[in-house]
Amino acid sequence: MREGWAFFRAAVLCPAMRDFLFLRNYSDMAAMTVPRKIKWQRSNQMNKNRPTSRSRIIQLCITGMLCALAFVAVAVGRVPLIPSMSFLTFDPKDSIIVIGGLAFGPVAAAAISVIVALVEMLTISTTGPIGFAMNIISSCSFAVTASLIYKKKHSYKGALAALGIGWCAMIVAMIFWNWIVTPLYMHVSRDAVAGMLLPAIIPFNFIKGGINCAIALIIYKPVTAAFRRVGAFPEKQSSDGSVIRFSPKALLVALPILAVCIALIFALR
Repeated sequence: MREGWAFFRAAVLCPAMRDFLFLRNYSDMAAMTVPRKIKWQRSNQMNKNRPTSRSRIIQLCITGMLCALAFVAVAVGRVPLIPSMSFLTFDPKDSIIVIGGLAFGPVAAAAISVIVALVEMLTISTTGPIGFAMNIISSCSFAVTASLIYKKKHSYKGALAALGIGWCAMIVAMIFWNWIVTPLYMHVSRDAVAGMLLPAIIPFNFIKGGINCAIALIIYKPVTAAFRRVGAFPEKQSSDGSVIRFSPKALLVALPILAVCIALIFALR
């Protein structure tokens, strides 16, 4: 009997216990190793997405280029939309500013807005500090708002929502600030400014924001593809492996917006 128990313990029980302890230790090691591996993979991915010093320099150069392009858009593309109010002039600079904001963030959008408004005040503007402040408010309410929303929801639907909310934010902001500032600039009462809101100020900002939204939707993908080619940020690919350079869906949204804005311009004239 004792010999049988000794044989059973040596041949069966000890190997089974050893295997059980090995499997338990292995599972503990695996439980400790897998989270570390996942953490390492996440850290590696974050390091890949983190801009390098070279990409930061490229982004700074592109931001300066966007400032220059926005100022050229003001100097060359300024168009009065409402003949009876010469101070309400349209220019496409906000579409360039919002592209910089969508690509590089709200800080870039604010910086471009301030720099362009300052250069405009010192060179071609006739409205002085009041025009400088109004230009910053108009551009930042549109571009910075859109950039903040797009930063939180980085997708096509997020871009549409960001531009739409930025458009509405600009209209609301300019209603308030025109009611505050226009009496100082035109030397009229606030009641007179309130009478200008519906026939002039609101339609003007609706048209201005709509055209800039449409331009941004059309040119954003090609412009950011060019930014990627020069190394500002990594290439983005579609599901079939091709590099994304144009969005037909954006064109389908932008063209109706442009049509409505152009129809409203003719109606105001």
